[in-house]
Amino acid sequence: MLQLATPQRALALLLAAALYVLCAPAFANNAEQTMRKLEGSLVTVEVKTAAGDALVGQGTGFAVIDKRHLITSYHVVSDVVLEPNKYTLSLETADADIISATVVMIDVVADIALLKTEVDVGPPLKLQPKWPRQGVQGYALGNPGGMGQTVVGGIFNGIVLGSPMPMLHFTGAINGGMSGGPAVNEQGEVIGVNTASMRGDQLVGFLSATVNIVNMLDREKGYRAPTTAELQAMVVTQTGDFSSWVADKATAEPPAVKKSLGYSLPDEFGDNSECSGDLQDDADKRYQVLRKRCTLDNDVYVNSDTLIGNISIDQRIVFSDQLNPAQIAAALDFEVNSRFDYTGDKLDGKSHWQCKQHRVKLQDNIKGMFHTCTRSIDALPSLGDYWFLFVESPSRSSGLIVSSYFTGFKLDDTKRVLKHLLTNVQREEQR
Repeated sequence: MLQLATPQRALALLLAAALYVLCAPAFANNAEQTMRKLEGSLVTVEVKTAAGDALVGQGTGFAVIDKRHLITSYHVVSDVVLEPNKYTLSLETADADIISATVVMIDVVADIALLKTEVDVGPPLKLQPKWPRQGVQGYALGNPGGMGQTVVGGIFNGIVLGSPMPMLHFTGAINGGMSGGPAVNEQGEVIGVNTASMRGDQLVGFLSATVNIVNMLDREKGYRAPTTAELQAMVVTQTGDFSSWVADKATAEPPAVKKSLGYSLPDEFGDNSECSGDLQDDADKRYQVLRKRCTLDNDVYVNSDTLIGNISIDQRIVFSDQLNPAQIAAALDFEVNSRFDYTGDKLDGKSHWQCKQHRVKLQDNIKGMFHTCTRSIDALPSLGDYWFLFVESPSRSSGLIVSSYFTGFKLDDTKRVLKHLLTNVQREEQR
């Protein structure tokens, strides 16, 4: 039987409906609604040669703060920052207007930059510095390969462990040209900035978290346009600070140590180093090589010539029960000459290697020749690349090679980490 609503029942239903509306989540946009809502705030960022107006780089940007400030990726505009006489910066708006822009602020490690224009671009997007829960749906927007602004659906999958700055894993297609574009939640709030994708893997994307934007903007209010010298000084200061930060992390705790063939050798160091090893057994040789390699990869992009913050240590034990110490020494020399060569052709943006060598004693029973090679980085006068090679003078049927490579560090930070690692190289006494 149909029941007629009493006044009390009708009031209860009305209150329940009102409560549902108040407690319901914000309206969730689908891909079409997201693009329609945000496309007016997007721009294509173009870097061209000052001579010839040739396009050398392209990315995406989006309005923040007001209609005349925009966020993009630092790596998109790095050439303009470091070589402003060779490159120019312009933006193409949603209305296909071409406007000029200047770089106002940068965060090299977080890979973000703030731009300023003299023309209104679009309404600023809302920043959401709170990290989304894993599994939350979202969208990445940008201009892949100059094909036009595009929206791509994906899933936020949490923080990237071991990253030097808050970085989010986004399972969605982030392609070249989308760098600097916003990744948003279903409410259109910016969760992160499209930064990179993992080569060789599908749909593994990385976002510089929105909290990095908030922190950068908080460092300096007013957002005045710095001079070229001031902007380049920011790069030098930030990369120098990063060098010290990595060294602090790498030396905060003693490295793990593992024993192999009578040696104690450093293993993992720092929070996100990785080690791997193998046994090289060549039938044409009368000896074997036990190899272990540990790496600490940060891959902070400064410009197309320079990545900084990477450390690798390669340890090889050459051993044989058929060879005497003199023959082991010859085998060590052969391995060094055939496996290690960091002193080849000069690289763009860097000087030639400058090398020297001297005899050292790592421990009382570990002596040998120590090679030191350095090269400077044009864009970063306070940083350099360093390669160290220790070759033991063997006294028995095994010998040690230790090669360490530092990319983009201050010399003092390099020495700290190297000493921290080599102090843990030990050799058991023969009985």
